[in-house]
Amino acid sequence: MKYKALVIILTCLFMPLKGFTHSAHCEDTKLNRLMEDMKFQLKAYTEAFKQDDTKLMQESLLKLEEYTIKSKDYIPLKILNNMDSNTTTIMDLTEIQLEDFKNYEHEINRLLTYIERLKRTSDKSTIKSTLKTIKKHSKKSHKLFLKDCH
Repeated sequence: MKYKALVIILTCLFMPLKGFTHSAHCEDTKLNRLMEDMKFQLKAYTEAFKQDDTKLMQESLLKLEEYTIKSKDYIPLKILNNMDSNTTTIMDLTEIQLEDFKNYEHEINRLLTYIERLKRTSDKSTIKSTLKTIKKHSKKSHKLFLKDCH
């Protein structure tokens, strides 16, 4: 009976650890950290817009642009399909993966055009509509390139 209880306790202790390890492996990439930073900067920009803080808007937008440009240097895990994200280069990709990566780059470039639109305008309605477009674009891109690790 004591042995059974010990097995149950140990199983319970290690089950969450296994789930956490898988989740951490899936999400712990340089690209993921960049995407989180991009998300944070977009939220900061939106909040600054609501508060009419043009200085903070510009700072957030410049960081968002910087992170977006850097994200082109990485390959999403979904495209890698279980290849090592730390050692795999574009040269290692199959034709299909390369095509997916080109689509990823296209979507990043699209996001950069929206960021450029925000940089060039101070018109509130243009800013609002561009933020809505970015939100839709982000959802679409997540569906295309975010790996489901669960």
